[in-house]
Amino acid sequence: MRLVGWFLVLVCVLGASGCTGDAGCTVCNLDGGPDAGCISCDGGLFNVYAVDARQFPVAGFETVPLFQMQLAPNGNIGIVYVELSADQTSWKPRPDPNIFNYDILYTEWNNGALVVGPERVTGGYPVQNFVGASLDYQPNGQPAVALLGWTVQPPGYDGTGGLDAGNSNQAYWFQHTAVVSYRSAGTPGTWTQQTAASNSGQAVCGDPSCDNGTIVGLFPALYINGAESIIAYRDVHFGSSSGLGDFLNSDLEIAYGGPTTWNHLGLAWAKPGVPLPGRSCGPYHLSGRVPFGNHSKFLHGDSNNPALISDIGGNEYNSNGTDVVFFERKSGAWNCPLSLLKAGVDPPNMVTETGPYMAYDGSPTGQGYAVAISDISGSGAALYKNCLPGKDCTSLANWSVFTAVYQGPGSGGFFASVALNPDTHDPWVGYYYCSSNSAQNVNSCPASQRSLQVATSVMGTGRWAPETVDPAGAWQTQMLYLTNPTRLAIGYRDPTTGALKLAVENVP
Repeated sequence: MRLVGWFLVLVCVLGASGCTGDAGCTVCNLDGGPDAGCISCDGGLFNVYAVDARQFPVAGFETVPLFQMQLAPNGNIGIVYVELSADQTSWKPRPDPNIFNYDILYTEWNNGALVVGPERVTGGYPVQNFVGASLDYQPNGQPAVALLGWTVQPPGYDGTGGLDAGNSNQAYWFQHTAVVSYRSAGTPGTWTQQTAASNSGQAVCGDPSCDNGTIVGLFPALYINGAESIIAYRDVHFGSSSGLGDFLNSDLEIAYGGPTTWNHLGLAWAKPGVPLPGRSCGPYHLSGRVPFGNHSKFLHGDSNNPALISDIGGNEYNSNGTDVVFFERKSGAWNCPLSLLKAGVDPPNMVTETGPYMAYDGSPTGQGYAVAISDISGSGAALYKNCLPGKDCTSLANWSVFTAVYQGPGSGGFFASVALNPDTHDPWVGYYYCSSNSAQNVNSCPASQRSLQVATSVMGTGRWAPETVDPAGAWQTQMLYLTNPTRLAIGYRDPTTGALKLAVENVP
């Protein structure tokens, strides 16, 4: 179905009290805490739910994804997200007030209520290093989450100001391995962490620049199909940004197999002139380092093949990115790195935030692989590109050119994501509109002007028609479609409070 300008009055749900609502949408807090209640907003197209209304300092996390959502096999919306831990002392690696503890949480939403969790996917332990988390589902319908974790489950803080044997001995990277945490059946569920990759030498490139170091698992992306799990991650070797920098020399690697036995493969190497071993790819580049593995995201693509989208990072973990790099595995083989967009070429001087997002619709009239990305250079833009079903999408010739969903007037197009309507096969792109002033950046959008917007291409003409979803705006967006009935759902963080919100298309 297509979005229209419906008005609604939302009846408040779990945890809400004393709420009258208004003509428009109403945000209802679902976390059941002392701040339970509703927040009025305007728009009328969606019901907006505050999945977790706790405040989170989103500034500083422009380039680190703070949540991921997926459609669960049972039809619920599953969300993995990060929050500041309530316990800021007991489990710290050191009694240091400058180190924060974070919880990586999993919850499920259905029909206006949280029906699972939130559950801490790291068991009884918070984390201190958070560089994204990724979600997919096991064959039994239970979730699994990829994250930056420990080589072994840490016994925790010993109560005397020191560490006991299970914790990291790294000066900064208290968590530094690629971990998948699997949920067992039951309520509440039990989560079991499995280490997928623990050092740089597991995905062998045959060159010391690739094979040394122990800081792996950054920007994890998870794909599960049957008994196989695949986690893609950024390998930054020793995790240093000094000199040439391990981040500038980072590799994009995968671990596959699981849960307990894993194989490893390199998808892209950073050092110039290093070919990909065991593959037909020559060196991706002959001069200059290309730091791969930033902002990776997996998708169940054509024939349920794993498809991966990523970008090129900078000389630290919390850095903007450039480029758009696409991978797909067919008949057991991964294509060579395919650049769908190169900075300085298409468009010039482009800079990304949380990287590209991808969706897939393989119906004969579908969009095939669809990619949305923000370019935050200048006044910002939300861009869209696709490769039609039946085409070889590992060839750049089969991709459309990037078209502008939003590119002024004013500033905006930030944190773009994409979803494809399974009924009409229309592409939808969500983004953060900032201001009528083209000089405003993502950190200074005036509250009176900013909004979360969603746009679709009118009759497939490439002209995009925007609608306002939430005038509070959106710090990072992700989208998916519910079915029975078909409804668009948009996850995002409130740019002022950091609350995790979910806007679900209203059924007329």
